[in-house]
Amino acid sequence: MNLPPTRCLDRFTSADFDFLAEVFLGKRDDRAFRQLLTDEEVLSDLLESGRVYRALLELPAPLSVSADLYFDVLVRRALREAGIEDRRLAECVAATLAAQAYETRRCSVDEEMDYHIDVLQALDRATPYDRFFLHIQAANRFLFLTGLFPEFIRKRRDRRGAPGVRYYESVARDAYTQAGRHPLAGEFSLADLYLDLAEVLGETRTALNGLADRVLFLQS
Repeated sequence: MNLPPTRCLDRFTSADFDFLAEVFLGKRDDRAFRQLLTDEEVLSDLLESGRVYRALLELPAPLSVSADLYFDVLVRRALREAGIEDRRLAECVAATLAAQAYETRRCSVDEEMDYHIDVLQALDRATPYDRFFLHIQAANRFLFLTGLFPEFIRKRRDRRGAPGVRYYESVARDAYTQAGRHPLAGEFSLADLYLDLAEVLGETRTALNGLADRVLFLQS
């Protein structure tokens, strides 16, 4: 199994850098500007600029930039507004949403919920090695679903008697905690990241709910 991405910066496309150049310089494909963006602190500062946020919301077609840039900018702002200042956490959450958004294009949200019940059951049969990756997989999917589709989960609960948002949030929190405590987390330098994310998962989920309501207008 492969580790899912924990940050978006490594996955930005050429079109993403052209977009940033257009925002700040009024022209695209500027070599000097691209060289400046190789400094990750500079790039992070620019991504948190109000100019980038407003320009992104004004795009006639958001998919003219990658899902990685799109979620990176929106999640950074949403978490800062919620009082979560740790850039590592914002980058991890943004990368998780972008990766899950790519996956969810291939099936419905309803299928996603059913599939990840199977993942939780698979944990009982998994080897210790595989359990680490399954915990991350389950945590990431439930963060995505509870963060961006809370209304869908509530309707599913009312229609089917399925668990509600708080239940799935607790599943994600426990899965991040278990992943952070796994020996492989130390090996991959991910222990602090996953344990810290588990600590602020409630605030993170609420911030993403607000983002979905205000900006994304997702349909379930």
